[in-house]
Amino acid sequence: MFIVYNSRLTNMITSMKTTHLTTTLALALTLAGSGSLHAKTAKFKLTDCPDAVQKTFTAQVGKGTIIEAEKETGKDGKSVFEAKIKTAEGKDGEIVVTADGALIQNEAEVLLKDCPAAVQAGLQGAVKDGAIVKVEKITKADGTVQYEADIRKKDGAEEEEMEAVVAADGKVISVVETDDEEEKDKEKDHEGKKAGGKKEGGKDEKDDDDDDDDDKEDDDDGK
Repeated sequence: MFIVYNSRLTNMITSMKTTHLTTTLALALTLAGSGSLHAKTAKFKLTDCPDAVQKTFTAQVGKGTIIEAEKETGKDGKSVFEAKIKTAEGKDGEIVVTADGALIQNEAEVLLKDCPAAVQAGLQGAVKDGAIVKVEKITKADGTVQYEADIRKKDGAEEEEMEAVVAADGKVISVVETDDEEEKDKEKDHEGKKAGGKKEGGKDEKDDDDDDDDDKEDDDDGK
């Protein structure tokens, strides 16, 4: 009797470990499919980047300094290279280029007072009763320049974070609540976790609970 019970207990423990491993793997695959797991990123030395990428980085950083480089590969297999930089003024920035060295965009933090008057007016108009926390100048591949500002404002006791983008002539392109984007990401992760609750063979957690109950009844009968 004891040997039979001990054998069943060992099988149950082995089954629980296998189920846990299968659930963990299913969850990871589900999150990857939902886009919650980001593209694969690897740090690179500047000298290890393709020559065309190095050339663009060097041209774009100007009198600034390249801190580190990264290669990011998407699920489609396409790669981009990103360089974290310090501008000549000591501000943080980032340069993004394709694998063949074509510029995607160059972002650099700037002071609001150093922005063109039209941009300052456009951002101040977008802020309204909020406060500008940070401003970045974004230069696109075609030479188009935009300014992006992080805004913090209070709505009663609640504090909201927003992001405003204006063109070089000060025209407001967009104003969005960044908190909303974070909530959407959380919802996607939550949906991925719910889907990850499905077990291999179409079983879900409730089915496993039923199986555990059946095993318990068998043990009682064996006694």
